[in-house]
Amino acid sequence: MARRQGRKLRVVIASAFLRWLAPIARHPAISMLTGVGLLISGVSDLLEDLFTDFESMLETYHGLILFGLVTALRGLADAVEGIDWMAKDAEAIEESETKREEAASDQAALLDEVREAEDEHQPINRPMLFERVAP
Repeated sequence: MARRQGRKLRVVIASAFLRWLAPIARHPAISMLTGVGLLISGVSDLLEDLFTDFESMLETYHGLILFGLVTALRGLADAVEGIDWMAKDAEAIEESETKREEAASDQAALLDEVREAEDEHQPINRPMLFERVAP
């Protein structure tokens, strides 16, 4: 039971984090800022190579750091989304296993009741359930 609660807590935390991170990481403005940052750092580096007197605080690695950061945030958002889907699948599997175990215990109880009735040679006092078969 504690394991299930721990899993649900992780799902809630991951979902909250995803709701906060995914819209930011996937926003078109972030893509534009990343592109502009890469363009500025590339042009700055090009101008430094062409003109020896031109000095800038921006280097190519600044653009690469920006691109890497945005890419990592997008990947993290996708990973959290995948974890959320996996947790939902795990919950569905647990529910189906629980239902299967309940059905098996019901079947075992019914079988025990039938055996007891056979031992006593008495009819079973249960309504019979018939499935309708299409002609």
